[in-house]
Amino acid sequence: PIDKEPPRTWIDDQMKNTLKEQTDFLSLLDISGATEIKKAGGEGQYKAKCIFPDCEDKKNQYHLGINNIKKVFNCFKCGRQGDILRLIMLK
Repeated sequence: PIDKEPPRTWIDDQMKNTLKEQTDFLSLLDISGATEIKKAGGEGQYKAKCIFPDCEDKKNQYHLGINNIKKVFNCFKCGRQGDILRLIMLK
């Protein structure tokens, strides 16, 4: 017999919103490897060096854009982007 895949557990929108509201996004990025998080531009805007080891950032620049209000990130070098859940899945 073929083994069945375990059932997937989906997180509903209410749980996602609760997670976003209760998580300190900058601290999550820090423990995920973001270094030298700096204020950048408008309210809630930050930048950091990319946290993904395969990002081809040879000059060690600040390509990771962070919006701490919306709690999303975007690396302008490797293209990875997302919210809190995406960050957890990618790390």
